[in-house]
Amino acid sequence: MVVRSQPDASNGDIVAAMLEDVDGASATVKVLSRRDGHQWLLPRNPDYAPIPGDEATIMGKVVTVLRAL
Repeated sequence: MVVRSQPDASNGDIVAAMLEDVDGASATVKVLSRRDGHQWLLPRNPDYAPIPGDEATIMGKVVTVLRAL
């Protein structure tokens, strides 16, 4: 995966984001959604719930996915 480092992204972009909680920091790759004045990080897998992203730090936008043959 290639991520272009940038502090912001557009609605619908796939982003790398940093989340912090009481257990520390973790990174994730999700679809960015902005609606009703809030930011959400949406998984592509419907088995997982959206993550509230108002406190997330956008690290960059995913621009390429590389796969081995």
